[in-house]
Amino acid sequence: MLGKQYHNNMEHPRNVWRRWKNDTTIIGVSRIEQFRKKEEFVWGFVTLLAGFIVVFQCSNLSFRFLQFEVKTSTSLVAGHLRFPAFTICNINPYKASELAKLWQFVEILDYLNISQTGLPPEPRVLLPNESVESLSQKERYNVVVSSYCKCNVTGEQVSCVLDQQQSSVSLYACVCMMVKSIWSCVKCPTNQTCHYRHIALIEEKMNTYGFNIRDGGIANQVKAAESLPYLARTVSNEIYEQITYNFSDFVRSCRLMGKPCGASNFVERDQSSYGRCYTLDPEFQDGFAVPRRGPDYGLTLLLASSPDDYLSLTESEGFRVVIHEEGSRSFTTTTGFDIPAGLYTKFAIRAFRTLRLNQGSNVCVDGTVIPRLYTGKYTIEGCQRECAQTAIVKKCGCSDPRYPTFNANDSYCGLENNEQRNCVNDAQEAVLACDCPSPCDRLLKGLRKQANESSVLYAILEVFFDETLVETIVEADAYQFATYLSDLGATSGFWLGISVVSGFEILLLIYDLGKAMYGQLEIRLLHLRFRHLEQPVSPVFTIDEPDALPLRAVPLNRDWDPRTGRYRSEKPGLAEDRARRYRILARIQGLRLGNRHRMPNTRLPI
Repeated sequence: MLGKQYHNNMEHPRNVWRRWKNDTTIIGVSRIEQFRKKEEFVWGFVTLLAGFIVVFQCSNLSFRFLQFEVKTSTSLVAGHLRFPAFTICNINPYKASELAKLWQFVEILDYLNISQTGLPPEPRVLLPNESVESLSQKERYNVVVSSYCKCNVTGEQVSCVLDQQQSSVSLYACVCMMVKSIWSCVKCPTNQTCHYRHIALIEEKMNTYGFNIRDGGIANQVKAAESLPYLARTVSNEIYEQITYNFSDFVRSCRLMGKPCGASNFVERDQSSYGRCYTLDPEFQDGFAVPRRGPDYGLTLLLASSPDDYLSLTESEGFRVVIHEEGSRSFTTTTGFDIPAGLYTKFAIRAFRTLRLNQGSNVCVDGTVIPRLYTGKYTIEGCQRECAQTAIVKKCGCSDPRYPTFNANDSYCGLENNEQRNCVNDAQEAVLACDCPSPCDRLLKGLRKQANESSVLYAILEVFFDETLVETIVEADAYQFATYLSDLGATSGFWLGISVVSGFEILLLIYDLGKAMYGQLEIRLLHLRFRHLEQPVSPVFTIDEPDALPLRAVPLNRDWDPRTGRYRSEKPGLAEDRARRYRILARIQGLRLGNRHRMPNTRLPI
């Protein structure tokens, strides 16, 4: 048994390959040895060609499987639906009558007016020995300070501040009488004349807000509208509630499922660009199941716009409406519809549900992902805004006032800080690199809008289901794993007759070849290790010894006679020395010695 084990370790890789060819179940390989040389060559060529075809086709099948192709199936499912989430805002975000009491907002509107109408005439500073004769010349040389302006003096700095109780005064009229400059001006000594020009400071302030006379009215209006959220973040919560619209300010009547509803059914949401908006979300309330279709089982609102209180920035009169999935946040600036005042508008809803497959390149987000910036379900728009806010905080050191903050202690970027504003605008490009996949389970709402003229001055809005059936779109594997294995087996079996058993045979061949190559390498290492000895080691034993090692002897020098199995210069006691060295080899090989190979009163060297 020991000799057989050693023989397996010493088997040459060429013999392993020949033995495997005779025993394998692969028909093409096993028939090569059964023919003569010419036929063997032809059969080998055919087998090799078939092998290339199998590899090529199996590679194509594997590439197709790794593409993770999907197919869609559509079905209509009947059942009770829940009323979707509904968000409504006033297109005019802030009340003009309330903003007139706040100098921050009035200032930016005045500078917007200057950018559209042009700069006032610049006063000229009097030269020495120059006199003023007429009243018009006095107005030209001296800027009159309104009596509604208050001057705050702190050290060497003087600030001209508008009296908020007198809202009819234009802000750029509050000019320091001594220095002719707006807002911040240097206090001058009483015995000297201040030579400052307030027109230059007006242009500087306009540049701070991003206004430019050459851009035109529409471009400056857009910049002013972008600046309002910056100013809204600087006021207190009480003032913010005063300048924005309450639910009762524009909703005159509300009916839901044929029953009266009110502000208690809606949740207040801050949308920055539209002020305060109000969301009807069935996730937070009960009784929103829709048993039937039609306007009687929907939402009806009577809305008043109050155009007299609109800002000059607001170009249209009406409301902003967003119909979205329950439990998700609404984004009025990117989704939704405008409802004009004085029209009877109807929204007929149809439900669509999409179930996506999350594998391979078809990546989607399941319901376990919790957004950090916006509460509720995951949405693509919320993910993009969260990504943009993260980039802005990292790059600019402040938060964009149009989005919520991650922490309550985070500060917003300032309006008059041009460096921060430019940084915010540049960081918005980071949204293009955001990875925001679609949700795996998404309930969409298909809308059919119809608007007619109303006989009243109010806007009437109806939202209802046009169909109670849910159209479900399900994604599935277009090329499943079972089909992939079946195609692999059919291809390999058709060309080469390979099966799963043949695959295990190939693995066993690889193992045996590696084992044989390792044995050959080990013998070479042993020869290199013991070549420094006086007599080379090459043990030989007779065939009749059952436990003996193989008779194969490798001559290590010319003194060895392979025919007789002895050394030509053999001396007395050489057999014992050979046995001792053989035991060293046996220990290195990890083999057990038989009794015939043990020498009494001898110990192996350590």
